[in-house]
Amino acid sequence: MRQADDFSGISLIPTRLGSKHWSSNFDLATIAATVRVIQHLRGRDQLARKRQLWRQEQKMNKMALFQALALSSLLAFSGAHAGTGKATTLMTKDLPDFPGKEGMVEIVEFAPGEVSEPHRHNADVFVYVLEGSIITQVKGDNPQTVHVGDVFFESPTDVHSVSRNASETQPAKLLVFYVKVKGAPPTVLLRDGEK
Repeated sequence: MRQADDFSGISLIPTRLGSKHWSSNFDLATIAATVRVIQHLRGRDQLARKRQLWRQEQKMNKMALFQALALSSLLAFSGAHAGTGKATTLMTKDLPDFPGKEGMVEIVEFAPGEVSEPHRHNADVFVYVLEGSIITQVKGDNPQTVHVGDVFFESPTDVHSVSRNASETQPAKLLVFYVKVKGAPPTVLLRDGEK
């Protein structure tokens, strides 16, 4: 006797003898086997569709991640070349001899060729060049190039119209000391009308 799961030698297409009769070879085991084969194929198709959808979803996730990374890289690159250099605050300290004022020390790094936007400081600023060279200009003065070991000063009323790394190949690094109103942002980027 043939097992219900044994599909060998079974024709899944019945032979019609007449409009109402089926072949005597076609029995309940054949019908059950045919139903199982159809269910198996449907399940396999559904599984294949689920796998295909999962692969498409993974591909879309990878594309979205790539686009997010590309956008963040673009923003980081444009931010680095459009602000006032990469600033790292080393210390902020209240100045007891000057009520309402604080001192702040930062390292400001300029990538090769980096140019900052016009800005001013809410502070008296003392700058020492640690590495490289910077071209700097405050509104009303001539541009000056400052090198390693040089210092310069900016007052709260100065508009810093030019500040850029003098080298296209070497970074520049500044040590900046601010004396400013406590809690005030040290740097303010200027809009076109304020320059």
